[in-house]
Amino acid sequence: MRVLRTGESAVTERIVSNVHAVTTGIALEQGVLYQLSVVEIDGWQDGHQPCDANGHDVWYLRLARFKRRVPEANWLALMGAIDDGEPFLIGMSRTYTPTRSGQLICFANDAGFGYGNNKGWLKLQIRRP
Repeated sequence: MRVLRTGESAVTERIVSNVHAVTTGIALEQGVLYQLSVVEIDGWQDGHQPCDANGHDVWYLRLARFKRRVPEANWLALMGAIDDGEPFLIGMSRTYTPTRSGQLICFANDAGFGYGNNKGWLKLQIRRP
């Protein structure tokens, strides 16, 4: 697993939208600030609904929001977690300071049974300023 030093950055392999959890091979350290940014995206979509890593909240799925793995985040929003910890929103970009150390895991926010119709992938840059 790769640990970033101050001033270093890394870009993940493809994070696909139709997999429940994608390991990145990058370790984040507790209490350290990181900048997370989508640097490449291709065909990220939920069924026939295209979107970016911020996800979507189309009107006809609003009654099913409670079925999302993270109900308060949009459908197909890019999420992260440290190992199997509490998920957090990444979206297209954000700064993040982990409360625990471990591997960054990413996933598209969807219902647990809904990954079969997702398409596309993206790459995430993780930078330790």
